[in-house]
Amino acid sequence: MTEQEISNENEANSIENEIIGSFLIHSKESSNNYKLANKHFHKYTKLMCKVLENGNEILYKFIKHNEPAVRLKGAYYLLPIDKKIAEKTLKSLYKIPEDLIGFNAKMIMKEWKKKSLTFPKLKDGKLIWEKNIYI
Repeated sequence: MTEQEISNENEANSIENEIIGSFLIHSKESSNNYKLANKHFHKYTKLMCKVLENGNEILYKFIKHNEPAVRLKGAYYLLPIDKKIAEKTLKSLYKIPEDLIGFNAKMIMKEWKKKSLTFPKLKDGKLIWEKNIYI
């Protein structure tokens, strides 16, 4: 492995850890400190948009993560890409009461089935939300 490849891998791991950290803070603080939760929501959403421009492999890592909040966010982003695996992951989270994970998983599935979820995208450095991406 070249020095450049090692550097790229280290950067990818750093971004992945930053996203996971923001997922966890957002999940924990959503019912306590909405300002902190919102800050981390925007942070991980922008990072996810950037990461997903280069492929979706990270989502498959997230849905296998030991933290339910990470699996929940991974499944949400995976829905328009791999519906079957994303739905299976969300259903597996239904009975987890921790930080409203189960409730959120059910609401995501409900809105997905109604085709009313929106998904983020970066355009000129700003977040936009698209609805017409259903597969």
